Amino acid sequence: AKEYPQEWIQKKSGKKVVLYHISESILAEEKQAAIEKAKRALQIFEENKNALTLLWIKDRVAERYLKDADGILWDSFESLWEDMAKKDWCIGSTTEYEDMAVDFCDAYYGDRSYIVNRMALLKKPIMIENTNI
Repeated sequence: AKEYPQEWIQKKSGKKVVLYHISESILAEEKQAAIEKAKRALQIFEENKNALTLLWIKDRVAERYLKDADGILWDSFESLWEDMAKKDWCIGSTTEYEDMAVDFCDAYYGDRSYIVNRMALLKKPIMIENTNI
């Protein structure tokens, strides 16, 4: 059996876990629209918190790029991520733990990042987020 962080196990507590990810390219391209879409998606996840736990991977490439390129956008994204990570139905993680997260999670929701391919190889359900909806 794999060793997962204790926080992950506690927050999972028998529920399905959805891996959530917004890549640097979507944030750079869609800007505030990506943040607003994330807020709407997170609201839906919160409404379903009795059935699922969200594991949100923060993209470390996005952090390096956006801090310099668009500090205001980065601050908006970072504060949203930090607020969510404190909730009892959400796990905040970073891309350094993505291997473990892909294995731990039951499904994926987010943009078309490289993580989608890894989830597909494991035959886990995937839903691609569209900022225009």
